Amino acid sequence: TWEYSPTYAIKSWAYIQLHALIGNAFNFLFNHDKVKVFYAIRVIFAVICSICETLFYRSAVNNLGPRVGRYLILTMLISAGMWNASIAYLPSTFAMYTTMIAFFYALKPVSTTSGGRIYRTIFWVGLGSLLAWPFSAAVGIPAAIEELVLRTAALKNRFERIKRLI
Repeated sequence: TWEYSPTYAIKSWAYIQLHALIGNAFNFLFNHDKVKVFYAIRVIFAVICSICETLFYRSAVNNLGPRVGRYLILTMLISAGMWNASIAYLPSTFAMYTTMIAFFYALKPVSTTSGGRIYRTIFWVGLGSLLAWPFSAAVGIPAAIEELVLRTAALKNRFERIKRLI
């Protein structure tokens, strides 16, 4: 698309290179049949999405309760967007995967001794926004605010927290 052209160079080729690695492995396996390689990549997308959904669901059940988990699984099952996006070769699909993993960490209980939960949340949101869809970074704003405002006030070392967060 025009975002990848040298004239504009808005997006990085890193997202496409990530999928080229998978495609090259299947290219050898399927004797250079492009249609089979394309569908094999989509099968890998389906497996990755199911892993991300499982992590997200288990985190909701473990940290919010089984009732919330039931609502979540029902919502994901009947959502046409989840069905369509799960195997689409789109940057927003990759951002969806990383956002589900980010929420897997975000839903864990808050710890006063470790900031790992927030750092992992922000890492996954950042990965999705840097490699795939920049607008998905907005999902990480509440986690960054929690780290900078709430946890920093409790831990008294603001500059160290800001430096580590960045």
